[in-house]
Amino acid sequence: MTTLVPLRPITRVKDMLESMGQELSHAYEDLIFPNHGAYLLQMGDRGRDIFVYFNQESEEKERSNMLFSVKNAGAALGLKVRYHGTYSMKQLEGEEVEIHFDPDAPLLI
Repeated sequence: MTTLVPLRPITRVKDMLESMGQELSHAYEDLIFPNHGAYLLQMGDRGRDIFVYFNQESEEKERSNMLFSVKNAGAALGLKVRYHGTYSMKQLEGEEVEIHFDPDAPLLI
């Protein structure tokens, strides 16, 4: 039996993060920011698709372990988590930030 996943499964993603001992810090449109900042999540066009972007400042040697944990926690909730690249953030005026995505960044294992 297939489990239906809503288009923007914010509650499932929140549950996924909590199962890993993390918290949802902020959500904006299709982006989800966990409290630690090592990665962010992007919800895909299909509800079960979740994309992981690692912060360019995160430890490269830790990324594969983090991805493994996120994939397993997501799978337990019917989510398909995939690596999608890296990102960097730049503070603009006030509370605005600019996010640059690099989908071509390889995942070093």
